Amino acid sequence: MNTAADTLAVTGTGLVLDGGGFSWWQAIGATLLVLALLVLLLKLLQRLQRPSAAGPASVETIMPLGPRREIEVIRLGDRVHYVYRREGALAVLREESLEDFRASAPEAPAEAPWRGWLNRIFGRGR
Repeated sequence: MNTAADTLAVTGTGLVLDGGGFSWWQAIGATLLVLALLVLLLKLLQRLQRPSAAGPASVETIMPLGPRREIEVIRLGDRVHYVYRREGALAVLREESLEDFRASAPEAPAEAPWRGWLNRIFGRGR
């Protein structure tokens, strides 16, 4: 008489069915592979939907000031606008040329070497 104990065998890779079944390690590996492919596909779609920086308008930077308050630096053509934004209101604070903005922009701080490839894969968040 065949019992459940006779049907199961313990191998070096885990618990499998006697008839060459699927091990737990294979199931975990397949799940991790599917999740990794899903993340890569979502990142690819995100890059395809991101507008290019060469367009006529872009948000250069956002400076948070508190809950639902921020100053946005917006580039429109060859002009840069500083806009104060809060819940339902916008106010233009200042306007300057793109060359003046780039000349006054501080140098970016040096990043850790390992962050370079992370930024290339996942992009920079705001």
